[in-house]
This record gives sequence, structure tokens and C-alpha cells, in this order.
Amino acid sequence: MTRCFLNRRTGTFPYTIIDTPGPDLAGSRHRDIAYKWIGEADVILFIIDYSKYLTESEEEFLRDIKNVFEEHQKFYSFIVVVNKLDLMYLSEEKKSGLRFIDFLRTKLKELGYKGIVIFGLSALQYFYALKAPQIEGCTGLNAADGKDLREHLDQCLQLHQGKDDMTVLSFLDTQIRNLRWFHGKEDATLFDLQEKSGVDQLMRYINYISIEKAQIELLNHKMSIVNKKVDDFQSSFIDNLLKRLEQNHAKLEEIIDDITRFVETAMPESGQGINI
Repeated sequence: MTRCFLNRRTGTFPYTIIDTPGPDLAGSRHRDIAYKWIGEADVILFIIDYSKYLTESEEEFLRDIKNVFEEHQKFYSFIVVVNKLDLMYLSEEKKSGLRFIDFLRTKLKELGYKGIVIFGLSALQYFYALKAPQIEGCTGLNAADGKDLREHLDQCLQLHQGKDDMTVLSFLDTQIRNLRWFHGKEDATLFDLQEKSGVDQLMRYINYISIEKAQIELLNHKMSIVNKKVDDFQSSFIDNLLKRLEQNHAKLEEIIDDITRFVETAMPESGQGINI
């Protein structure tokens, strides 16, 4: 659980990030935690690995999420995220990222979802682009000009050859080349990598949903809880009333039987006179 503050022009407001285990993680306790937050969270991000498509347990999880969201009248709060899209450059299929998202949209439609928003992103590309300038001797990677970035990146690669930070630098080097050869983006910068990663777009949409949509859905959710409590109260009240009527019914039958017996013994039979 992480508590954060989102900066906006009008001020800041707190929000909490809950990182729950996925449906494939072993242990019923972990699964219970994930299911608990389905009903309570204002916004849910369902992360799918681009390299794995959908597992059977993930499909079951998606069905359960849909049922809970419909129960609480929450429709805009669910966002599907396909992560590790940087792996699509290793695929032989042309535009494999779009193919995967189309497949996923079809699958969600089969599961009963309508109008679900799907984001594709590379979180690794985004965070490595932020981390690289913090590496020793690599502050120049923040260069606004792509040609300067190429020069600084080559220097950093030579400086950190064989060291741990080479993982970050080598990854960024590959992604910059991918932007050039796959997307025609000449002289890309780290800012271009961040934008192309899709993370910024996702965060802007989450911000919109959490403020404009989720607040309305949160109110609906609270109202559904109130309505449920009212229904529970009414049901309990009626049950108690029926039990009391059932108990009184036995007494009422007893009284009616007494009256009937009295009438039968006190009144003469038909055709029989009355002795005075």
C-alpha cells in the first residue's frame, strides 16, 4: 500500500495505491485480498502481460470483477492495461501490439464487457527513461536535442560497460533505435521515450476517471450499500413480523376452538326445543 499526493493546478489531494496479488499467485489469502479491493477501490487497473495473453484464471477473475462492478453500479472505474509492449518489437507479426489489443477487446466483449478502455504501455521504458539521467556521469542524457542524446548515451555506454547500470542504458539504446526504425522518429529524446511508453496517457486518464467519473460511481456505490442495509432491515422486520403472526396464529386458533366448543355445548341442536 502506497499513499501519494497528486499535484493539480487547483491544489493536491491524497490517493492510495493498493498493489494486490494477481489471480495466479498461490495462496487463498492472497486471492481474498485481491477480491476484497475489487468492491472497495475507486479505480482498478487490471494489468495483463503482453507476452502471456490471458490465462484461464485471469478470465475467471475478469468475470468476477464484472459481477462485482455491476452489483455496485461501477462501470467507468475498470481500466485494462497491457504492459511490456516493448516486447512487440521482437515479434515477427506486423503491428503485433494492435493485434493483441484487438484480441483482448474481443475477449472482453465475449465476457460481457462493454466500452472498456484498454491502454498499451511499457512501464520499463518509462521508468528507465527517468532513471538514466540519475546514473553517475549521465546527466547529459536529459539533452533536449536527439543528436546530443545519442552522443551522451554512447559516452555513458562506454563509461558503464560491464557494470550494473548497463542494463538500463542498453535498454534505452535499443528503444531509441526502435523509435527510429519502426516509427520513423529521428533523433528521439528521453522525453519522446516517456511519451511513447504510454504511461503519461494512462495517468492522465486515471486522473480524469478518479475525479469526474469515479466520484459519481463512489456515490452510487455508497447508495447501493445504504439500499442494501435498508433491504436487510426490511427483510429482517418482515421476518420478525411473520414469526410473531405465526406464534399468535396458534393462540388465535386455540381461542376460536374454545368459542366453537362453547357454542356447540350451549346452543340446542336444530329441531330441539328449549326447556324453561
